[in-house]
Amino acid sequence: MSNSYRMKKTGDLFFVIDEKTALIGEGQNPDDAYRNLNDKMMAYEALKEKSGFGDLSFQSYGGGTLSATVKKWSVAFVFLSLFSVSLSYAISTGLSYGMKGIDVPRGQALWSALGDSIIRLGRSDSLFDDPQKEQEVIAALKRLHTKINPYIEAFSDDEQ
Repeated sequence: MSNSYRMKKTGDLFFVIDEKTALIGEGQNPDDAYRNLNDKMMAYEALKEKSGFGDLSFQSYGGGTLSATVKKWSVAFVFLSLFSVSLSYAISTGLSYGMKGIDVPRGQALWSALGDSIIRLGRSDSLFDDPQKEQEVIAALKRLHTKINPYIEAFSDDEQ
């Protein structure tokens, strides 16, 4: 089992940390700091055996796998967000330009076109050649009349 140690000098004292156990030794010189850490590690091992706890890991976050995973997911999220923004803008722009090119009749133009189509259909001789088609057209016109009639009555009442 290899241990990873780091040493730091603060003022007149030397500090040594075991990154696996997070135990810190201190001393007036590096040898004293290592000896102090070794004493603490032996006491720690004895305490682990006495308590029944297994090895505990206190790896620093700088080299841990959690931070690497978080970084990868964060980068992926940023790129996905940027891609989504540009994609949604492209779709909305395309729909906007596409809708400008479509000429959908509205209001009076719609009703005039619908009325002209009904008149042409009524004048057509081919409609009456097929009795089933004639019945379908008549049924459709009755349904249209039923749906539109309340609005016609409402507007005609206002004009009187």
